[in-house]
Amino acid sequence: MNFRSLILLYPVLLFLQSCSKVTPCDNIEVFGHAAMGLSMPNSGYHANSMEAIDLALHFPSLTGIELDVRMSNDGQLWLYHNDFLEDETTGEGCIEEKMSSEIEVLNYKSIHKEKLVRLSSLEIDSSKQYILDLKFNNACQQNLVNVATYKQALDLLWKPNILLILPSKNLLSNFSSNYRC
Repeated sequence: MNFRSLILLYPVLLFLQSCSKVTPCDNIEVFGHAAMGLSMPNSGYHANSMEAIDLALHFPSLTGIELDVRMSNDGQLWLYHNDFLEDETTGEGCIEEKMSSEIEVLNYKSIHKEKLVRLSSLEIDSSKQYILDLKFNNACQQNLVNVATYKQALDLLWKPNILLILPSKNLLSNFSSNYRC
């Protein structure tokens, strides 16, 4: 075999070796961000919508979903990411300022015009993990919602497969006794 043949054969041998390489990935967990919507323009559904949640949960390799949670003025928990409703919906103002009856008639400005989702309307699949990114800020009044009321609403929905993302370590003592944070 001459030098020229060896140079041509070497890349082929490297390619074949790399194709047989096995990297174990058993410890990797995959979550849908805002179900399957935030930063996923090809998901087809708006972030945190019921349709995005249903789509994400049908992927068998998905460990779970992350959802953004805000509390309405009447103490109900709603899935919504942004501070202001006019950013993404047919409404105006902040979820924290609205009663649930006002929120439940709103739609996203997306192609499918999905409804906003009340957290209590979700059927929690025990085989999946749910990471709830709790939002406490009321941008309309530039203050925080009542943490005790928020915790009471969340405690009504408690499941062992719910994990929390808190915006501040100062809130950890309010939730860490019941939740993984």
